[in-house]
Amino acid sequence: MTNTTWLLVLVSLVLALGCAEGNGRGDTSISTDTSGDDVGDTALPDAMPDTSMPDTSTPPDTSSPDTATPPDTSTPPDTSTPPDTLMPDTSMPDTSMPECTRAADCDDGVACNGAERCVGGSCRAGTDVVCTDRVACTVDTCTEPSGECNFAPRDASCAAGETCDAIMGCISSCSEDPCRLVSPQCGCPAGEGCYVATTGARICAAAGTVAVGGDCSSVNCAPGAVCIEAGTTASPAPACKAFCNTDLDCGVGPGDRCLVMLTGSSENICTTNCVPETNAGCRANTGCQIFTESATSSATLTDCIGPTGAGGQGATCTDDSSCRGGFSCIDTGTMGMRCLKWCRMTVTSDCAGTPVCNRLGATGLMYNGREYGVCF
Repeated sequence: MTNTTWLLVLVSLVLALGCAEGNGRGDTSISTDTSGDDVGDTALPDAMPDTSMPDTSTPPDTSSPDTATPPDTSTPPDTSTPPDTLMPDTSMPDTSMPECTRAADCDDGVACNGAERCVGGSCRAGTDVVCTDRVACTVDTCTEPSGECNFAPRDASCAAGETCDAIMGCISSCSEDPCRLVSPQCGCPAGEGCYVATTGARICAAAGTVAVGGDCSSVNCAPGAVCIEAGTTASPAPACKAFCNTDLDCGVGPGDRCLVMLTGSSENICTTNCVPETNAGCRANTGCQIFTESATSSATLTDCIGPTGAGGQGATCTDDSSCRGGFSCIDTGTMGMRCLKWCRMTVTSDCAGTPVCNRLGATGLMYNGREYGVCF
C-alpha cells in the first residue's frame, strides 16, 4: 500500500469514528471494500498506537511571578585609595624667626609649673614644683605667684582627740603649750616625750627609756621625768626625777614631795621617798638623806643623793659622798666630821652594837612622825 492509500485509510477511519460517536451505537467496526471482494471483518482497535514524538517542550510556568530584587552581579566600583599622585614639595624652606632666643621668651607667667627653657629656638616646658614636708596631716600646695610651698595643718586628717602640728604631725590634744611635762604627757607625737631644753623651754624630743630613780648617764629618761645631777658634790650621779605640779604627782610615800625647782626653769620635780636607816628606795651608788623643806618650814622629806663613798661608821668625811648609803657625814664637834649611821630614836636595833642613837640638834629631827638621830 502506497503512502497515499494509507493516508486515505486513516482519514476514512477518523471519519468512521466520528460517525460512530454520533449514532450512539457501540459497534465501532467498519468494512472497507476496495476491491469489491469480501475480505472479511477488518475491525480496528479503538485507537491506533501513538507513534508521534513525545512532547519535550517546557510546560508553561503557572506559579506566581517572583517580585524579589534579583542579586546584583555587577562588578562593584573600586573604592580603594588611588596611588599618591601629589607632586613633590618644591616650596621654599621656612625662613621665619625662631620661637625664642632666651628663656624669658618662653615664660608663661606661672611659677608652680617650673621655669620654661629655650632650646634650639623652641620653648620647652618646665618641671612642676613638688611640695612635700612628709607630714601626713598637712595639705601641701604650691602658691602663686612666688612658687613657694605651703604646708597647712589639717586636723581632720588626724584621729579623734588629736590635732595636726605642722612639724610633728598628729599629736594628742593638749591644754598645755606646747606639751605637758607631768605624766601622763600630751602634745608630742608618738615616739617622743615632753622635756625641758637647756634654755628652760618645753620641747618635744625622742623618748628615753630610763624610769624614775634610774641612772641616766648614758640614756635619757622616759617621758615624764628629767635627768638631773642627784648629788651635792662635783662627782656625777645623774638620776631620773619626775616632773610634778603637786605632791600627788610624786607618789604616796612620806618622802615624795613636789618641792625642788629645776635649775634654769620654773618647773618642779619630785623628791624620792626612801628609808634612811636601810637606804631602801635608792639605787646603788646613792644614799637616802633627810632634808628640811626650807628655812621657814620645819617640814622634812627624803631624797636619794649620790654618788656614795666607802666610809662606814666613824669614818672621817668631808660630805655625804664620802659615806656609804644609810650613813651621813655629821660634825661631831671634838671628833670632827664623821660618817654616822642613821637611826630611829626609839629603836635600839638600828645601831646594832654601836653607841646609842643620839639626837641631832637641840630639838631633834622629825621625819614621818618619828624622831631620827645617828648612832654615836
